[in-house]
Amino acid sequence: MPRRPPSFRPFWTSLAFFVLGPACCASGALARGYGQDSSLPWIDDIVEWIGFTDFAGDRRDLFAYCLVVFAFSFGYLSDLAFKERGFGKVLNGIIGIAGICVALHFFVPHQAMLGGASEMLRFNLGLIAAGAGASVLLVIAALVKGVALRVLTRAVDNMSRPARPAPMQVEAELDPRVAAALRRKS
Repeated sequence: MPRRPPSFRPFWTSLAFFVLGPACCASGALARGYGQDSSLPWIDDIVEWIGFTDFAGDRRDLFAYCLVVFAFSFGYLSDLAFKERGFGKVLNGIIGIAGICVALHFFVPHQAMLGGASEMLRFNLGLIAAGAGASVLLVIAALVKGVALRVLTRAVDNMSRPARPAPMQVEAELDPRVAAALRRKS
């Protein structure tokens, strides 16, 4: 069995530390002094707006770190897919987070209709709604960007064109031979 190159392990080790480190730290160490609130001030309003009212401080921190990791991966992968039609890695990730929050805001109140469903089914449906919300919002934003750029390009092109010539006020005089030929024909 061939051995992997030595540079392969440090990459995956550092990636695992980057992804799992915040999750392990969010297990209670960050939120101990904050009670029900998160140690990250921006996440509390988002969690309340979505409808996750039963999340404690450590769960809110974990949710925030999951959003950040998702933003990095979604931004990078969507930038590869959309290229110049997208908004770049960072803005694609932010639009993805906004799509997740909007989708979960509309999905969480309707979870009560799944009364007899298992927790795993509810979780999986929430993940599907979050992924769909992120993708749909990015596609809609890319379409709006395309239409806006097309309108702006046409406006700039029209500004750089010379003005149309004014219509002639007087009929042009014809050569007498052409005028005679036109009279004979009609």
